[in-house]
Amino acid sequence: RPQKVCLCPFLPVHPLHISTHLYIIQHPAEENKVLRTVPLLAACLPQDKCKVKIGRRFSEERDPELSTVCRKSDTLILYPGADAANLEEFILDSPIYPSTIIIIDGTWSQAKDIFYKNSLFRLPKQ
Repeated sequence: RPQKVCLCPFLPVHPLHISTHLYIIQHPAEENKVLRTVPLLAACLPQDKCKVKIGRRFSEERDPELSTVCRKSDTLILYPGADAANLEEFILDSPIYPSTIIIIDGTWSQAKDIFYKNSLFRLPKQ
């Protein structure tokens, strides 16, 4: 970005310390957008706490790591729906704090397509 609007000076000098792992599932069309927020987020977090996976389709065979994460009881996926829990209520009511949060990065249409065409993403609590 032009120096006048560059956000780099506002990023933390050292990665933020967080206990939660983030998996960002990015639609391929988002990868080349000019104003992307995922690289900013990744730059603020330790590399082992923020993983970006680009694609439309994910399966146990193609991504066993993601499959394992989706099957863990302390994994959440941020996606709206009838079965979605209120995050504040979940934190207050649950004895298990989420160790991993999955975020789908794309337009609503892209995110919906990714969510519904990947059965793995319906395993974690919404």
